[in-house]
Amino acid sequence: MNTFHPVTILLGWQKRKSEPIWCGRLRIGNRRYWLLVAVLLPLYALAQEAGEMVSVTGTAEVLRQGRWQPIGTGELLAAGEVVRTNGGSRAAILLANGAQIKLNGNSQLELKQIAPREIIPASNSILQNILRLLGGEIWVRDNNQLLEIQTLPATATIRGTEFNLAAGPADTTQLAVLDGLVELSNPQGSVFVAANEQASAKIGEAPRKTVLINPLDAVQWSLYYPNTIDASAEHDRRRDDPQSPGYWVQTAQNHLLQGQAVAARQAIGQALALDPNNVLAYSLRSNIELVQNRNAQALADAERAVAAGPSSSPAYLSLSLARQAEFNLDAALEAARKAVTLDPDNARALIQQSSLLFGIGRLKEAVKVAEQARQRAPDDAMVNTVWGFLQLAHNRVDKAREAFQTAIGQDSTLGLPQLGLGLVLFRNNQTDEAIKAIRKAVLLEPKVSLYNSYLGKAFYEDMQNQPAQKYLEAAKQLDPHDPTPWYYDAIRLQSINQPIAAVENLQKSIELNDDRGVYRSRLLLDEDLAARSAALGRVYNEAGFTELGLQEGWQSVNRDPANYSAHRLLADSYAALPNVEQARVSELLQAQLLQPINITPVQPQMAETRLLIPPGGPITPSLYEFNPLFVQNKPSLFFSGLGGNQETWGNNLIVSGLSDQFSYSLSQFHYQTNGYRENSDLENSIYDFFVQTAVTPSFNLQAEYRYRETLSGDLGLRFNELFFSSQHTSIDQDMSRVGANYSLSPQMNAIASFIYANQDYKNSFSNTTFATRYKGYLAETQLLYKTDHFNLITGLSGNSSDITSIGLTDNEESNANQKIGYSYANIKIPNNLIWTIGLSYQSAESFVLRLEQT
Repeated sequence: MNTFHPVTILLGWQKRKSEPIWCGRLRIGNRRYWLLVAVLLPLYALAQEAGEMVSVTGTAEVLRQGRWQPIGTGELLAAGEVVRTNGGSRAAILLANGAQIKLNGNSQLELKQIAPREIIPASNSILQNILRLLGGEIWVRDNNQLLEIQTLPATATIRGTEFNLAAGPADTTQLAVLDGLVELSNPQGSVFVAANEQASAKIGEAPRKTVLINPLDAVQWSLYYPNTIDASAEHDRRRDDPQSPGYWVQTAQNHLLQGQAVAARQAIGQALALDPNNVLAYSLRSNIELVQNRNAQALADAERAVAAGPSSSPAYLSLSLARQAEFNLDAALEAARKAVTLDPDNARALIQQSSLLFGIGRLKEAVKVAEQARQRAPDDAMVNTVWGFLQLAHNRVDKAREAFQTAIGQDSTLGLPQLGLGLVLFRNNQTDEAIKAIRKAVLLEPKVSLYNSYLGKAFYEDMQNQPAQKYLEAAKQLDPHDPTPWYYDAIRLQSINQPIAAVENLQKSIELNDDRGVYRSRLLLDEDLAARSAALGRVYNEAGFTELGLQEGWQSVNRDPANYSAHRLLADSYAALPNVEQARVSELLQAQLLQPINITPVQPQMAETRLLIPPGGPITPSLYEFNPLFVQNKPSLFFSGLGGNQETWGNNLIVSGLSDQFSYSLSQFHYQTNGYRENSDLENSIYDFFVQTAVTPSFNLQAEYRYRETLSGDLGLRFNELFFSSQHTSIDQDMSRVGANYSLSPQMNAIASFIYANQDYKNSFSNTTFATRYKGYLAETQLLYKTDHFNLITGLSGNSSDITSIGLTDNEESNANQKIGYSYANIKIPNNLIWTIGLSYQSAESFVLRLEQT
């Protein structure tokens, strides 16, 4: 009778002393409590969900109630059940504790004991999760929970690592570690197995380890390769003849659908031996390289395919995918269009073209092309996935969810619809379910850097710093050329009080983005509005690198004047500097006019000048302010305050929210102090209400009302230290504003703003009061045009004010008018140098001034 022998694998990790948790009178750190948990946990786990079948390729069965039953995608598993796959089949399972598992063909796995993550903190040492690999091969990426995997000759106890484990013939166990440090031991000896190493164990023999030359080789079977090549589209119909290259191309495609990349490469080699210019062979190999993150090799093979078949639609589709991987979007779009021209019925080429159009902001064209793809292939998972993202861009959240769920049902091996579903769930404030969906995307396609980036920022959104850091670091390693994880990690580091590291990550993201600021991810289908709303100027300000923030903001605005995040970066950077209030308010207004609907509010004092508040306090955002990275339909509350001597105190209260196509914020700011001497008191109160609606994805309207009241004594600083004990100043002001932003095309935006203001200014000495009342408007419009090497900003503005002065004599009334026109261009020749040329006209007229200049 076979028995399980205790060969143990222990992850190398440093145990930290956890703080005891109190619940009523029960101290969780008590040994009796842990003994009770150890006794009851197995009984509790048996009644709980152990995992979910995320994907099934081929045939999978579950041993349930004493008999084998078919099991499919989306079905739940219970503790004690056994899952098996047939030859050529695979399965992906997400355990209840968050661990990700894939089963290769001809494998059996028993979920002996699985405890949900919520039961026991990850820092405890009680074994909660036990799996039994009865035969075959599994890939595992755990979730910092103790996990024991038993095989006939060995037992692996894992925490915080990624590995591949195979129970082979002759009572052998093969272990390949991709990440982490593992101790493999049995009664005959032990070895430490680090990342990129492998080891084997046999019953009665000491474990041995060897260097893992290519870690990807150990897990190639676990990668999913999309079926992007339709061999029937080519003219070679002899696919049943081994002497035909088409036979070997089809064989290679079949191998890939079963995860057999090595066998697929061999079959491609056979096809090329028979026909060195076989288009589909090169295209298929290019797709393999893309999945394995070998982008340079993928591009080379795609170019060979085009050279071999200049009239082949699949060849140009492969070239488009390879160009997109290197983020050359113009070349990728050109290749996709060529693929569609050569074969208008190629649904994959059509949907590739649609996704690229969406990524560069041409939403209307993207929808039109996607509709053509849906007509030709309504059952294609990728077609429905892109359609879901297009619906999400139109704020049709329910239709987006329906499209993503349809795509998942059509192809459970595809990670992108799971990611899209996660974004929908975040929008509906279903955070736990959203994280679970993005986990599934990473499980299905673990080598995609962007999916790991999104899982990292999902954990950040849920305030789980450790897993957020883990997946962002994984994304950096998977694609060293992608600025996205560096950008997200900068925001994470700022939130945990590491401003220097945050700046370093920001600079790295800019370096990887050709020295341009990063305000969105490289996932073209997600507009990433929330992340771009994060005020990156605060990262630079808190680290004391305000000048660096200003330089990045100036460069970003010069390259793309319609990017609202660049204007917000400048506004936040100006907030840390004295004597630049007008510039800050101007940049902030432009950022608001250009912004899409989002949940990141503007602090009311940021839009006002002459508040006379000393540096620090509520005027400066908190270092620990949390920046949301996902668009969510929910209200949010922000509050900060201060208190000090001389009756100094202040607060900032903001309630903001978003609901599909509508966002709002209601804010209040107050600051008061008695000052450092007599009659140097100051009190500011500001109230602001802001609403915005996305009438269409290209047309936004917004309205704002702001009220301000300022009371102060004599705040002047004079060398002789004299002051006026009877001087008092008051400002009573209300302002109404409406604005609009219309995107005429991806290259052209038109913005307009109309402001009406009413201000009463009073300055009194003893029994004498001087007062001035201002009533007037400011109207502005601006046209922004941009290309890769040239942009043009043209604008008109006009303002008119009625001024009433009340003093010792009779009331005096006057009028002031100003008109401004301007046009200037930024020319990037060469690419690292920007030339600015322009022309402006200004005329002003008042009772003391008449001016006209060009």
